[in-house]
Amino acid sequence: MEWIIGVIIGLLVGGAAGWFVQEFRAKSRLASQSVAHQTALATLQAERDQAAADAQASHAQEVADLNARIAGLNGQLEQVATASDLLESAKTQFSEAAKLTAAVALQNNNQLFLNLAKENFGVTLETAQ
Repeated sequence: MEWIIGVIIGLLVGGAAGWFVQEFRAKSRLASQSVAHQTALATLQAERDQAAADAQASHAQEVADLNARIAGLNGQLEQVATASDLLESAKTQFSEAAKLTAAVALQNNNQLFLNLAKENFGVTLETAQ
């Protein structure tokens, strides 16, 4: 009977030792998986942060490009406004010059008509006398 008790004690000690070994292995695997998950999480967070920084830099570049384009368009708009002002001034000067030329031409024409009328009236007057 002693040997039965020895066998039972041996089985209990062996079972307890096997359970402890199995528990140690499970905890080791769990710890290594936890480290792997933490590493993967840190990698993903770093990639997310890099993607956000890249997107922000890209957005900042796009804003800078648009601001430069706006500045260029504002410069062109100022040039067009200046050209428009110059064109309006030239139009006014041309109109005034045309009016003056027409007035001078009309005055000369009237004077020529009066001179011709005097000559013809003089000839008619001499013929009538």
